[in-house]
Amino acid sequence: MIYLDNAATSFPKPEKVLRETCEAILSPLGNPGRSGHPFSKKSLDLIFFARETLSRLLGTGSENIVFCSGATCALNIAICGAVEEIRKRGRAPRVATTVFEHNSVLRPLFLLEKKSRIRLKLFSPRRDGTFPYENLMAFQPDILVITLRSNVTGRCFDTQKIASLLSPYNTLIIGDGAQEVGIEDTSFDKTGIHILCAPSHKGLLGIMGAGFLAFSRDLPVKIEPYLTGGTGGDTFNPMMPFYLPERLEAGTLPVPAIYSMAIGAEFVLKTGLGNISRHEKEMKRILLGGIRHLSAYTVYEPNFNLGPLLINHKKIPSEEAATLLSEKGLFLRGGFHCAPLAHQYLGTEESGALRLSPGIFTTKEEIFEALNILESL
Repeated sequence: MIYLDNAATSFPKPEKVLRETCEAILSPLGNPGRSGHPFSKKSLDLIFFARETLSRLLGTGSENIVFCSGATCALNIAICGAVEEIRKRGRAPRVATTVFEHNSVLRPLFLLEKKSRIRLKLFSPRRDGTFPYENLMAFQPDILVITLRSNVTGRCFDTQKIASLLSPYNTLIIGDGAQEVGIEDTSFDKTGIHILCAPSHKGLLGIMGAGFLAFSRDLPVKIEPYLTGGTGGDTFNPMMPFYLPERLEAGTLPVPAIYSMAIGAEFVLKTGLGNISRHEKEMKRILLGGIRHLSAYTVYEPNFNLGPLLINHKKIPSEEAATLLSEKGLFLRGGFHCAPLAHQYLGTEESGALRLSPGIFTTKEEIFEALNILESL
């Protein structure tokens, strides 16, 4: 088996992540923050450890780490909460995004637009690859939602430059870090964004079921609670608490999944983001170099040196090709990748495409064998 589907979920997981997550699941954990007995305190300790570990990775305070069920939930909380806060000013906020966004960004925005709660504008890279910065500035968005790296081709945007250009308009920048956190430096000083959303089970090498939204220390717009419910404290307050992170954490947290994310983040910190990034870039470089010698395949946006590689067989539809390849032991994803506007931009809205995404544990030998399997199709 050769696994090249890390953009969907990372595999394998570090041995310590699996071992300690299993121990957490099997140990008596109470509801964190709901009781004073040892089981509850144990859960609270694991959550505190997770906040502290992620705060070191992202360069913000531990109180600015909000946990939830995954990146989709985090993005919905951030987007909808920011929109409601700005609507208090008596107008529908101007929201910008790109055509390379995942449906976890697009669908909340399209729903808000349908309900006339926002004014939405989509931005496409030009065909020469450049971004229309001047058009974005002319729109003067209240909110920009942008992927740090496309889950389709690995395309990335210069968020530092965008943040600098938009600073006169006090724009809130929400980053989808699902394909970038745990692989590249996504600290707030590096990216220039204000809110970062990501899941446990991709670059952070944890299990499915948890995610986070993290806030920079200079957030220009507050976030109204999108989910409301129990927080373990401030019980008689009919509204959610004012203070973070409890203000945005409604209900019982998925403690084992959050803990697995923390152990994965610890692995990332010890391994070093630079080492992880260099390894994955090298795997993609070898993969791309080999595929360029296979005349049966078309390659899309090969200029991005990190993240997924998107290809198509010139005769076999992508979903059929993915099935045939999996039967030969190469596991990847075919079809559409929850990013419809990106497929339209690339011209693959009818055919879909094959997505190959190496990870930190991918080896050169696996890449060479994957190329042999691709050639045999």
